[in-house]
Amino acid sequence: MDIELARYFLPEGILEYFDIVNHKSALDKIHFYLEEKNILPKEYQTEIAKSKGFSPEITVEDFPLRGKTVLLQ
Repeated sequence: MDIELARYFLPEGILEYFDIVNHKSALDKIHFYLEEKNILPKEYQTEIAKSKGFSPEITVEDFPLRGKTVLLQ
């Protein structure tokens, strides 16, 4: 799927902090697999930060798209 097209389906601003690494579509579901970018939000870039890794993987159910469940993982 084209990244520019996916912007219309995903929550606004999510691609600032995540990359789409895969997607799958079934009869009743669209599943986007996201990978968190290792960047600080703009408002915290002037502060000293220490990476403690990422949180465990979760799946979020977003608003349906044309009758299909949308899952963000």
